[in-house]
Amino acid sequence: MGLGRTDKDPRRPVYVISVAAGIVSVHPRTLRIYEDEGLLCPARTPTNIRLYSDEDIRRIQRMRRRSFSLYRRMFVGVRAGQSRPSSS
Repeated sequence: MGLGRTDKDPRRPVYVISVAAGIVSVHPRTLRIYEDEGLLCPARTPTNIRLYSDEDIRRIQRMRRRSFSLYRRMFVGVRAGQSRPSSS
C-alpha cells in the first residue's frame, strides 16, 4: 500500500503530512517549509489538509539526497582541514 505498488497512480495524493514526513524521516514543519519555498505543492482536501502522493515522496527523497550531497561537498573538506570552496 506504500511506495513500490504498480497498481495505482503514483500522482494520486494519499498521505497526510505526518505520514509523508515519517516516510521521508523529516519533521512535518520541514515539508511546510518546502511548500513555502515553492519546492512542493501538495494537493489539498476541501478542508485544506495537505495530501502527498508517491510522486511527491520521491521528489522529497531526491531533494534530501541532493542537499546532503551538497552539504558533504561544502563542509566535509573543512572538517578535514581543507579550505572551503570559494564562491567567486
